[in-house]
Amino acid sequence: MGVTYVVNVGCGLLALQLVNVPMFFCLRRLVAPVVLIYEYLTMGKVADRGVQGSIAVIVLGAIIAGWDTLNDDVMGYSLTMLNNLLTAAGSVMVRDCHEDVSPGAVELCRASTAAARGHGGGVPPAASVAS
Repeated sequence: MGVTYVVNVGCGLLALQLVNVPMFFCLRRLVAPVVLIYEYLTMGKVADRGVQGSIAVIVLGAIIAGWDTLNDDVMGYSLTMLNNLLTAAGSVMVRDCHEDVSPGAVELCRASTAAARGHGGGVPPAASVAS
């Protein structure tokens, strides 16, 4: 999970260098349907019609908003879509872990911090933290 997060951030920063800011944010709006597809493929979950309709409106709005700034920067668009895929993967992994273990907010924050550091050690368990 930590590797996905670090690669996601790096990919997003690189994409932001190649694509203008309005187009980057328009393409980032496409992360919601990617999450739905990823959840369906990995966990077999299907969103209800209301959620699907809302996401369709978001995608349509992103296409309309970004149409004027569309150019031929394939590498920038590809990196932004890879950023979307990594965001979706991280989101689904966190949600899947949350359903299996159901950690509290503090434990989830500690696990994310430890994963971003590249190791699982060095973070004291919740029981040993003094109040």
